[in-house]
Amino acid sequence: MTLEELLCALRALDAIGIARARTVIDAAHATIGDEVATWEELIAVDRRLRHRGRARDAALAAHRAAEAVRAAALAAGIALPDPAVTCVAREAAALARALVAADGSGSPCPRLSAEAEALVRLVAA
Repeated sequence: MTLEELLCALRALDAIGIARARTVIDAAHATIGDEVATWEELIAVDRRLRHRGRARDAALAAHRAAEAVRAAALAAGIALPDPAVTCVAREAAALARALVAADGSGSPCPRLSAEAEALVRLVAA
């Protein structure tokens, strides 16, 4: 998956899609073990970004992803702030950072990659 594919999927979210995305995210973080595994992946992303000098690119991608969710929510008529929108926007930002870190060479984050793929499938359904 590319960053542009993720952004396209995020822009296509409607109110039901945002609610479903939150369900996917909540399921991915259901246990303490899930949280620990996710944090380990996020640390790997940070390391990889620093090593490759891509932290600024990742920050921009994260901002674009969060804004895509925000714009989709507003287009769907969701009043902000909204807990589901916040949850999806934060996760989208993390997914975008992971995609920049992967840089086409394979993701250092299998859990986050699987979550991103699930979000894209959710929008396509």
